[in-house]
Amino acid sequence: MPFLSALLELLVSALGYDVVLETIKDILCSSTTRSQIGKTANTLSRRLYAYLNTHLPAATAQRKYRAVTEFMASQHNGIARADDINDDLVLAFWIETSTDDAGDFKTYRKVVRLFINVRDALMASHQQAALSQSLSIGSDRENGEIDPGSIDLALEEIHERRATLDLLDTAPANEIKFLNKTE
Repeated sequence: MPFLSALLELLVSALGYDVVLETIKDILCSSTTRSQIGKTANTLSRRLYAYLNTHLPAATAQRKYRAVTEFMASQHNGIARADDINDDLVLAFWIETSTDDAGDFKTYRKVVRLFINVRDALMASHQQAALSQSLSIGSDRENGEIDPGSIDLALEEIHERRATLDLLDTAPANEIKFLNKTE
């Protein structure tokens, strides 16, 4: 019974209560045949797989991502980080895997695109982890809040670093034409 409860919870979470109820309402009566139960189970299965198809990457994509991250980890002390991706790493991966019979990494272009996607995923993961560890702003230091004054100092420092670029807009540096107004 706990398994059925968990399965129903999964179906309701994925498909929605209305869809699940609409699908199973015909078998809730006492005169249900085994054939009706089988058809209803198949309908629920198709709907769940349709949901998973749009919400989960394909098994081949997962296998490719895993191959890249495992290769990266083997090259960098067991850790795969977005900052470690460079031309040499991509080329080394392609050279090692392009002769694989599976044929997943035959062209260099596909490998580069795959590494771009892996880099984006690793960066998103890092950003998500940073957001989950963010602190609130306030004066209650006992609860881990950050003083608003320290934020002002950090913003001033950032502005000062940015101000050095303004020097390129004054003479004689403004005569250099490698930057346009938007850059």
